[in-house]
Amino acid sequence: MGKIVDLSYWQGTIDFAKAKTELDLAIIRTQYGSGKEDTKHKEYEAGCKANGIPYGNYAYARFVSVNDAIQEAKDFLARKGADAKFLVVDVEEMTTYSQADLVPATQAYIDYLKANGVEKVGLYTGHSFYTTYGMSNVKADFLWIPRYRSTDDGTIHTVVPNMPCDLWQYSQNGSLAGVAGAVDLNVLNGEKPLEYFTGIEQNIVADVSVVGDVKVYPYVQVTGDVWMHSTPDFNESSRVKVLHAGEIYKNYGTVNGMIAIGGGYVSEKYMTTINQVAKTTGDVWTHKTPDFDEASRSQVLPAGTSWKIYGETSNGMFKVGAEYASKSYMTIV
Repeated sequence: MGKIVDLSYWQGTIDFAKAKTELDLAIIRTQYGSGKEDTKHKEYEAGCKANGIPYGNYAYARFVSVNDAIQEAKDFLARKGADAKFLVVDVEEMTTYSQADLVPATQAYIDYLKANGVEKVGLYTGHSFYTTYGMSNVKADFLWIPRYRSTDDGTIHTVVPNMPCDLWQYSQNGSLAGVAGAVDLNVLNGEKPLEYFTGIEQNIVADVSVVGDVKVYPYVQVTGDVWMHSTPDFNESSRVKVLHAGEIYKNYGTVNGMIAIGGGYVSEKYMTTINQVAKTTGDVWTHKTPDFDEASRSQVLPAGTSWKIYGETSNGMFKVGAEYASKSYMTIV
């Protein structure tokens, strides 16, 4: 896995032909509030597009009210790159007139983007800010949290965020080919795989079942405390965090003796296949194939019944024995 880097005009001129040799994903700043458009974002977006580098956009929030947040979101939407895979609102300061308005204003920002066709909208906020200002109450598609160690030398470390998040910004002093100065470095930290952010399917993992065009991911359980790595290499430098015995993850495939679990890779020696149990929240049809089509319906699972689940599909179904049922009508217990 290559680097995930966020960029703003502070990075100056970038040689994207060199950057692409190390870069999996760029997250480019579009604006600082409504009044200050980042002077480099269009140049960076063009550089990414010309070199096949997927990117998203982020906007630093300066709103003072709910209405102001909506206006900033409108400006962000108008300025974002045409090929942006996702958008992020960056909330790091208490800018609203009242602290009670901060979460509603942030939510209004996100909701405006979602209502206007943006499929994936994330939230970036500070590690302590997240707790102090109740940002856990904001509903976003993914969470991006910074946390560095005191000796920030640009390498991965074990001072991980205290809260569950999907992206972890672990350094402000990283390096990237084609950039003269320091860059922020990030790593996947949850179950969302890189392809969630890039829209580009990773080809390094194998052995995932495929039914038609739909992938089926089985579950694996950690059998003993083990390091998760950002790359499938067992190197100490790629260690991200410790997984604990009993935790359950989706298995996205194996490579080099490691299992991909979305946020990283874990030695298959510390994982075992397991089935989950889900209870139906309403009457739901099973399907012979994972496609939701009426023609593939098989039987009705009654509400309130527990069923053994053998995996999840890439299109939102549980594998129930040899058949499939919508996840929307079932919950893991």
